[in-house]
Amino acid sequence: MLRLRPLPHITRTADNIEGSVWGKANGPVITLEADAPGYVYQHELEHVKQWYMTLAFHGFLYKFSKRYRLWSEVRAYKQSIAHGRTLQSATLGVMWAGYGFDLSSETARGLLATLPCGP
Repeated sequence: MLRLRPLPHITRTADNIEGSVWGKANGPVITLEADAPGYVYQHELEHVKQWYMTLAFHGFLYKFSKRYRLWSEVRAYKQSIAHGRTLQSATLGVMWAGYGFDLSSETARGLLATLPCGP
């Protein structure tokens, strides 16, 4: 489905997205599993916004800058929280080993509570 708001992007569904629990964003394309909670779309939409904001350098920055990746994921998890995900669940998400952050729960929770979510 092509959506033009808030930014042009394509949303599609798939089964068993590799390397993901419920969703994934690649540039302006969001792929969601059919049973994904609604907040997953908002999380991935934040990554689409970041892709536009960085003039399509989001993937490069995400891969090569741990600091950018942390900033990116904290913003996305904050969107998840704003749309129904619990703080505890989002904290565990930020702590996921696949991101390579090696954060304590206190640090992850603190980032979710303090970093601004707006542009």
